[in-house]
Amino acid sequence: MSPCAPALPAPRPARVLLVDDHPIYSTALAEVLRMSGGFEVVGTFQNGSAAISFLGMHPVDLLVVDLMLPGMSGLEVVAAALEIAPDLRVVVFSGLATPDSVQAAFGLGCCAVLEKNASVADLIDAIRAVLRGEFPLSPATGEILRNLIRLRAQNKPLAADDLRILRLFAENRTAKEIAVELSRSLSSVYKARDRIASRLNLESVRDLGSHAQALGMIPVMGKLPPPRRLAAAVSKGGAN
Repeated sequence: MSPCAPALPAPRPARVLLVDDHPIYSTALAEVLRMSGGFEVVGTFQNGSAAISFLGMHPVDLLVVDLMLPGMSGLEVVAAALEIAPDLRVVVFSGLATPDSVQAAFGLGCCAVLEKNASVADLIDAIRAVLRGEFPLSPATGEILRNLIRLRAQNKPLAADDLRILRLFAENRTAKEIAVELSRSLSSVYKARDRIASRLNLESVRDLGSHAQALGMIPVMGKLPPPRRLAAAVSKGGAN
C-alpha cells in the first residue's frame, strides 16, 4: 500500500517534520502550519542527517523536504526516511523541481512535489490533501508527469546507496575516496557507477554530474536565491 493512503485518523494533529537548509523557509513554514491549525511541527532541520536521526527516534506523520541540502540530498533523505518509516507521507517542496527530480521523487514514494513559488494557500491545501490520502498535483508538476507518461519512461528509481554514490561522483570525489567513505571495495564502487550510468541511460559516466544537477542533488551554477513568499506571508499574519 502506498504511504500516501489511507487518510490520517482525526482529530489528532498531524506531526510534521521540516527539512530545509534555508532557515527562513523552515521557520516561516512552521509558523504558517501552526497558525493554520491541525498541525504539530515536531522538528525543523537544515540537513538530512540530523532529520533522519530524529525520525529514527520520534513518530512523524508527514515529512516536508527540500531537494537541495548540504550533505545528504533531498532524494537521499526521502529514500532513507521511507526505509525507517514506510508509512510516512512525504512532500517535496523545492525551487529545483525538474522532470528528472519529479520522476525520481514520485518513484521513491513521495506524495506530492511543490515548487517554492507556490502560494502559501496552495501549499497548505496540498499538505492537507496528502494527509487525506490524496495525490495533489500543481499545474507544473502535472505537466511534467504528463510528459513523462508520454515518453513512457521505464527507468526504475535509484536505491538509496546509488543516490549517495551518484552525489559523491557528481561532487568530483574519486572512486577511491568514495570507497573509503562508504567502507566499500573499489571494484564495487566502479560497478555501482557503471550500473547507475546504465540505468539512467547516460552516454558516459562523465554525465553523472549533469544528471545529479537535474535531480537537484548538487547546485546549478547561476541559480537565483529562492523566493521569500513564505516569510512575507508570516509577516502579514499567515496564510489566507
